[in-house]
Amino acid sequence: MTDDSHRQAYKPGQIVPFSGTYTAVHEEHRPQHEVVAIRGEEFPRCRICRDDVGFYVARPVPSPVR
Repeated sequence: MTDDSHRQAYKPGQIVPFSGTYTAVHEEHRPQHEVVAIRGEEFPRCRICRDDVGFYVARPVPSPVR
């Protein structure tokens, strides 16, 4: 089984599955850009396109070894 979680698009309001840098892709009004998201928080809504933005994992932060 392969892990597709890095290619999955997350939407505003969903819970961030793991901390890291995500690429935010907006519907049309601005170019894609990177955001830092923290595990357990919600992905933010855009002030302009609201929910028409997707977040894709760019660089996950490794989980600490316990």
